[in-house]
Amino acid sequence: MNVGKRLLYDVVIPEPAAFLVQSLKNAAQPENFQLMRPPQPYLQPSDLNAGNYIYWAALYGVTGSVSPPPEEFVQTVAHPSAGGLEVSGVVDAFGAKTYKNHFDAFNIRMPDNYKAIGGYVQMTNVSTTAKPGTDPPEPNFTDNLQRQFEFYIGEYIFLRFSPTYIATLNQSFVMNGETGDIPVTVRSFSEIIQFNYAIGINCRRMDKALEQWQLKTHAAIMGGYQRQRAEYLDQLGRYQAAVRQQMALAGNLAHDSSMEREELKKAFIHLLMSEHFPQVYIPTPNPTALPADPVYVKKWGAVVAFFERGFEWENLMYIYYPYFWGRTSRWGELILTQDADPQFEAFLRAGAARIVVPARPGFEAALAHYHETGDVWMGEEIPDMFSEQYVSIIAEIKARNALPDEEVCLGEWDVRLPTTLVMLKDDAKLPEWKPEKECIPPPEE
Repeated sequence: MNVGKRLLYDVVIPEPAAFLVQSLKNAAQPENFQLMRPPQPYLQPSDLNAGNYIYWAALYGVTGSVSPPPEEFVQTVAHPSAGGLEVSGVVDAFGAKTYKNHFDAFNIRMPDNYKAIGGYVQMTNVSTTAKPGTDPPEPNFTDNLQRQFEFYIGEYIFLRFSPTYIATLNQSFVMNGETGDIPVTVRSFSEIIQFNYAIGINCRRMDKALEQWQLKTHAAIMGGYQRQRAEYLDQLGRYQAAVRQQMALAGNLAHDSSMEREELKKAFIHLLMSEHFPQVYIPTPNPTALPADPVYVKKWGAVVAFFERGFEWENLMYIYYPYFWGRTSRWGELILTQDADPQFEAFLRAGAARIVVPARPGFEAALAHYHETGDVWMGEEIPDMFSEQYVSIIAEIKARNALPDEEVCLGEWDVRLPTTLVMLKDDAKLPEWKPEKECIPPPEE
C-alpha cells in the first residue's frame, strides 16, 4: 500500500523480547525458588589452617562437623609420687645394715602424632633422717646424700639431684623427638625417708597430625559444598520446569501480534525519551490517589498523548536480526528458544530488531522541536481541536483498525506459513481468502 510521503524514523533496538521473557521467568519464580549457586571451593587440603577453616565451614554450613586443628604444643605430665612417698626400714645385707632406697620404673605415653621436644623434673625438698644428738633434729647429710636422686628419661637424658644446689629442685632438659612410650627409671639414695616429684614432657605436633586434620576438614567442607550444589540443582530443575511450563502457556501470545508490536513500540518510545530523559520522563501518577493532582496528571497525559499521537503506529514496520546481536551471555538461551509460530519465535530469539515508524502528518515540526529542546507539543499545551496537531479519537480508532482511506494498492503476493494445526476435513482443499476489493496497480508512467 502506498500511503503517501511520510517522515520515517528508522532505528535498531537490542533484544526486543527481553522484557517479555524476563517477565515470564519472574512469573514462574515463587518465593521458594531461592536460586543461589554455591561458589565452588577452589581449595586444597594444604590450604586449610587455624585462621581460615571457620570461614569455609560456615560458608558451606558444616561448622558442626569440623573441629579445630590439633594444638601445636601439648604437655604430658607424670606424677607418680604427687601424694608423697615414704622410704622406711633397714636393709641387712652382706654383714652390714643400711637404709632402704626407692627404685621405680614406668613409661610416659606421648600423644598420637606428637613428638617430645623437652621436659622437666620437678620436686620439693626431701625429708631425711636426723643427725644423732641434735635437738632440734638436723638433716643427717652424709657422703651418700651428695646424691639424692637420679632420673633416666628416654634414651639420652640422665639427671642427678643433690642437696647442695637448690636449682636442682626443678631441672629442664631437651629431647630428641621421641614418640610413643618414653621409659623412665628413678632411684633415691640412703637416709631419705620422704619425697615427691613429677615429670613433665613437652610435645610438638607432627606434620602428620596437621595433614590428617586438613584431609578430614577438607572432606567435610567439600561434602557441604556438594550438598548445597545438589539442593541448588534441584531448585534449578524445578525452576526451569516452571519456566518451560510458563513459556508453554505463553504460546497463546503468538496468536496476538499486538504483543510484539507493543514491545517494539515501547522500546522505540524509550529510545526517544532517552534523548531528554530527566526532562521528559514523568512517572505515572498513582491511579488510586484521592484526591488526584489534576495539574500533574495533565502534564503526564501530555507526554503520553504526544508519543501516542505523533506517530502512525498502525503502520509500524519491523524486521528481526539474529540472536548473535544480543548479549553474549544470552546466546545459549536465544538460540535454543522455540515456538510453534515462526514469527513469534523470531521475535523471542531476536538479538536486535529494526523498526521503521512514520510520523503522523502535521507532527513533523513538533517532533523536530522535541529533538532539539525536549519539549512536547512544540512547548505549548495539548493542541485544541482546531489545531493541525489535534488527532480526534475517531481518527485514532480508525488508525488502530487500519481502515482503508486513500491507500493505493501497488501489488499483492501469496505467503505460506507452516502450521501445527490438524486438518479434520475429508479433503485436502484449504479455504481461500478473498480481499474485499481487487488490487489494481496504477499504470506505470
